[in-house]
Amino acid sequence: MVVYDRSGKDYDGPSFPSNVVIKPCENIGREAYVILQHIVCHYKDLCKYTFFIPANWDSHRKQKVLEMCKLHGKHPFLPVHAISEPWEKVEPFVMEEWSGINKEDPNYTFVAKQEYVLSKDRPFGVWYKKNIPIAWKNGVILNGVFAVQREHVQRYPIDVYQQWFDEISQDGPNPELGHYWERVWYSLFS
Repeated sequence: MVVYDRSGKDYDGPSFPSNVVIKPCENIGREAYVILQHIVCHYKDLCKYTFFIPANWDSHRKQKVLEMCKLHGKHPFLPVHAISEPWEKVEPFVMEEWSGINKEDPNYTFVAKQEYVLSKDRPFGVWYKKNIPIAWKNGVILNGVFAVQREHVQRYPIDVYQQWFDEISQDGPNPELGHYWERVWYSLFS
């Protein structure tokens, strides 16, 4: 198991089993940055299932992850919670600003200082048609919490993931693109 730590600090939490590797990485691009980075770096040696979960998971998300663990092997793609969104609703989506930060979160000061970067291609529908090679499938996965089977990731060549990773890497730690990617995972992997 690989845990990507975007805190910028040395890990000093509880001990993990020996099969858990903690990898420091830059705090860029919301969860989409880490997901795409993992796919690019491990494309040829992905596990049969990869679970993507955010660092700030609450008890509700933990319960959903436990549910995914019970179901893995039965389904190739397991979103924690997919919201049905027709194309007509997501196509005009833009997010002019982002203020979804909990001020009680110990990382609030760090995150609040990050500049919010608008996508070069807007609205979402314009960006999607330009960058995503498949038809929209009416699902949105907020917070990037899902599990996906290796074969569903590898339906697309690594150079496509590298292109997506390069794009989100250029937009800094708080990009609008991160919100676009929440609207992509379901169509990409289901």
